[in-house]
Amino acid sequence: EHPLLNYGVGENLILLGREAEGLERVEWLLRAEPDSVHANGWVARLAANAAATSLRDPARALASAEVVLARAPRQVAATLSKSLALVRRGEFEAALAALDKAARIPSTMLESLELTRALALCGLGRRDEARAVRAALGDVRDDSGDAYSCRERDRLLEELRAALAR
Repeated sequence: EHPLLNYGVGENLILLGREAEGLERVEWLLRAEPDSVHANGWVARLAANAAATSLRDPARALASAEVVLARAPRQVAATLSKSLALVRRGEFEAALAALDKAARIPSTMLESLELTRALALCGLGRRDEARAVRAALGDVRDDSGDAYSCRERDRLLEELRAALAR
């Protein structure tokens, strides 16, 4: 089957919440074009923050995000994936540095970026700062972008709530 056709099917499966199936299809394009910004972007997002934790792989997320950022340095979703992968690896200072760079790029993903910042601060034991970041966001909106981005943001919000409760 054609890699681009499989990529398109895979992207739609991911958007529908069928992440494992979608990832399999996206990987067709990745095998054909290892430097594909689109395929690496989805791999990075899923490996960083898939709903199914079994799909998460911070090392893979980081590697795929770096491929995207080498070709598209202002790609905010890749920066989010990179930052979250760094948080999951315990590299909190590096995550904050990546997030600081992304903060200068206008994006509908601001809430997810800031929730990731708060998670990194929690990892550093700076819970008061994390609470301040969360409070500055106010009520989390329902219109941050596509349905997948909203689910991704909601997972981060729940993870932050748990981290702050510890």
